[in-house]
Amino acid sequence: MAPTGVGATFPSRVTSSSSAGLPRVKFPDMLLLTMETHGKTRAEIRRAYKEAPRRAGVYQIRNQNSGRVLLGSSTNLHGPLNKHRFMLSIGRHNNAALQEDWNRLGADAFTFEILEEVKPSQDPHFDLDAELTLLERIWLEKLGLSGERSYNAGPIQRD
Repeated sequence: MAPTGVGATFPSRVTSSSSAGLPRVKFPDMLLLTMETHGKTRAEIRRAYKEAPRRAGVYQIRNQNSGRVLLGSSTNLHGPLNKHRFMLSIGRHNNAALQEDWNRLGADAFTFEILEEVKPSQDPHFDLDAELTLLERIWLEKLGLSGERSYNAGPIQRD
């Protein structure tokens, strides 16, 4: 079984941390379901994936050579991380500077990290989008991302 939770990451020498101080966890190149797939049909695996709860939070794609970061947030963390990795691998990422560095340095120079997750709330006044926006701003400030230290075009990157 693959590890899950805050700090769960994937592709290219990937590690992660969280503000909660949870341990760093490494994932293989492909996102793995947290269930045994041996002996399961494709339909069963697909159904399990669709039924798995979506995790919301803040993530980063870090250039290990320069320290430059693309910071983002999503209501489904693994979706954008998979999308970014795929688009970079086929040379079609919409962030030209990130794509140029990826092409020049290769996949091993980058880490994809989940920085923090938003815990689901039963409070009817809870606004997930507002919470994600606040967390992303906190992480932008905490990491000191601006100018040449950031791949972000604007203050918020919502996927």
